[in-house]
Amino acid sequence: AFFWTNSSCTITAKVRADGMIAIIHNPEINPFWADETVPFVDNVQTITFISVPWEQDNMTFKEIYPNMNNTCGNGACSVQTDESCLCSVTLNETHVFDSLPSREDVLSLKIGAFDPGTFSDSNITYSLIESSDEVEAYVSSDSGIIGAQSTI
Repeated sequence: AFFWTNSSCTITAKVRADGMIAIIHNPEINPFWADETVPFVDNVQTITFISVPWEQDNMTFKEIYPNMNNTCGNGACSVQTDESCLCSVTLNETHVFDSLPSREDVLSLKIGAFDPGTFSDSNITYSLIESSDEVEAYVSSDSGIIGAQSTI
């Protein structure tokens, strides 16, 4: 479930002809609730497209992505009525570091985190476990180690 629905939700990616993508949310039908999908996150109304780095052809240097010219990735994705492609996605969450990283290692990532206090509640708290002059590592009370996915 997401913050805007009580139902389970499937995530897909919509790929436009120019290679821009949008994250599409497909909540399961809940017989006790009307479809409360937030506007602009479904397949029809989405307006938030982002650029992603696609693999490039070695000869032409053109980006390779699902589109109408390649039948949406040779059938890997489904063709949509608006001539876009709708693709299944797989989310793989894993930790990055097993010990306190250097500043350079942290800055090499394409992610970030909110203040650890934002995630603390009556069940889980975050505390500083290790630090250097440039990096701090916070762990949750339910893990207590830097190598956990919840480490900030």
